[in-house]
Amino acid sequence: MTRVPKGALVLATLLASVTAEAQSRRTVAGLRIGSGLSLGTSNQGEDASLTQRRTPIYLEADVRTWIDATPDPVVGAALRVEVDGRVSAAIVPRAQLMRQVGSLEVRAMVGAPFFFAPFSLLGGEAGFELSIPLGGGWAIATGLRVDVFFWGSDLPSGTAIVAIDAVAGMELRL
Repeated sequence: MTRVPKGALVLATLLASVTAEAQSRRTVAGLRIGSGLSLGTSNQGEDASLTQRRTPIYLEADVRTWIDATPDPVVGAALRVEVDGRVSAAIVPRAQLMRQVGSLEVRAMVGAPFFFAPFSLLGGEAGFELSIPLGGGWAIATGLRVDVFFWGSDLPSGTAIVAIDAVAGMELRL
């Protein structure tokens, strides 16, 4: 039986090992303004109806992050503050799928908006965004979101609210 020198065994192991790519974390912060149309349902027997009104104007500050080698899903959260009429605050955790189409970035997203002050509302969110780079890490972001609220102190029993909102704002890659 032939003995393999230990040095040769170590060298063979090092050469056969897979080299890892350097991974870096990407982070983007954004500020958006949004509003749209809110539809409400009521479940009052024969008096069931659908109401509509403008969604209160809101500002949203968000942060999302990912590792550049594996961008899906991109995770993040937003602080949403309604500034039209009564002021309210919500947190919106989100997950996004991100794709480059030429110089544009297209994102599909899902989230869970939760209003916590001065009332409570919980729902689900789906939407998409388009990010247009301006240079220097800045981009314009615009999109459409659909929120469905199904629970909360601001929601009468047996009702739901659907908000269809357009958003626009700025983003900065940190």
